[in-house]
Amino acid sequence: MPHYTFDLPPYLIQVKKPINELEWSAEQIEENKQNEMVEYILGLMELSPKAALVQRVQTRHRLNLAEFWAIEKGSRILEIGCGQGDTTAVLAYLVGEEGLVYGVDIAPPDYGSPFTVGDSAAQLKKSSLGKQISMNFEFDVLSSLVNFPDSHFDMIVFSHSSWYLK
Repeated sequence: MPHYTFDLPPYLIQVKKPINELEWSAEQIEENKQNEMVEYILGLMELSPKAALVQRVQTRHRLNLAEFWAIEKGSRILEIGCGQGDTTAVLAYLVGEEGLVYGVDIAPPDYGSPFTVGDSAAQLKKSSLGKQISMNFEFDVLSSLVNFPDSHFDMIVFSHSSWYLK
């Protein structure tokens, strides 16, 4: 089994300790699993190199939210205010291939920077999560024309978009 040590300055780490997966606590195993999920999801998204660290923190936060919401494989989720798809990607990962995330946003596809919501949606649709994602823009969920069948979605998610409300 490989023997790894970290060469960090003393003020960052007190003890150099070999990492042996058999010695990992349940918390370390869970954190490693979450790190792998974050990296996988980030690899599918349209990212600015300058924003990669911030996006990593935000994706971890969204995974924590989704864990709190108890997202289940196979779920059908309506996501209101999907924007560039940051939460959409996390939800799609969690619902798996049998699930669906139907993201809607009132913004036009050319809204956003450094990438537009349309560009970001296209990137996600091309990814391995694409088949379980549908994103629609210029969609007013309060319009009288919107009529989803009863029980069409298992859950409705509205996160990170309340600042757009009047």
